[in-house]
Amino acid sequence: MDAHRSRPTTDRARLVLATVAAAALLVVPVLAGAACAPAPLDGCRHSTVPGKSRLILRSGVRPDKQTLVWKLFRGEATQTAYYGSPTTTDEYDFCIYGADDTVVYEAAIPPGGQCGARKCWNAIGDRGFRYRDGQGRNDGITKVRLYRGDEGRTRVIVKGRGVNLPPADMPFGLPTLVQLQAANGHCWEASFSSGGVTRNSETRFGGRSDP
Repeated sequence: MDAHRSRPTTDRARLVLATVAAAALLVVPVLAGAACAPAPLDGCRHSTVPGKSRLILRSGVRPDKQTLVWKLFRGEATQTAYYGSPTTTDEYDFCIYGADDTVVYEAAIPPGGQCGARKCWNAIGDRGFRYRDGQGRNDGITKVRLYRGDEGRTRVIVKGRGVNLPPADMPFGLPTLVQLQAANGHCWEASFSSGGVTRNSETRFGGRSDP
C-alpha cells in the first residue's frame, strides 16, 4: 500500500525535473558586447580640416533630456569596405578618452538587430550604412551614419538621447579624444582641446575639434 501511494509523488518529482531540464535547454546565454579599447587606437581616420568635427554631450540632467551628438565632416578617404558589415557581424563602439588616455565614456551599437518593425542597420546603396532606432534601445543611440568618401569628403555621424544613454563623469580632462571603433579594427576620431571646447561642466560638454 505504501509503495503504491509513493508512485504519484515519484512521478511528480520526475515531471518537475524534466520540466526544469527542458527550460534549461531554452536559456540563451547573453553574450557581452565588445567594449572600447582600454587606450585609444592608433591610425584612426579624422577630419582633414580643423574644426570640422563637433561633439555635444549632455548628461546628469533630467534623464529624458540627455543628448549625444558627434559629427565628423571632411574626413580622410574611406571606402565602404572599411566599415565592415554592421548589418550582420561588426559591432561599433562610441568611445571618449580623457587626458590620461583612459575611457571616460562609452556606448555600444551592436550589429544587425530589429528596432521595432524594421532593421536597425541598413546599407545605403554602396555609399555606406545607417542605423536608426527612435527608442534608443542600445545605450541610447538613435542614429548612426557612415558615409564613404574620397579625401576630405567622408562623413560619420553618431546621435543619441534619452534615459538609456550611459552616464558621463564630467567635466572631461583635456584634450578629450573621441573614437568610433569598429569590430573589424577600423576607427574614426576627433580631438578636442581647450582651443575648441566651449563648454566642459559637470553636465555638459560642447566644442569643435582642434583648430
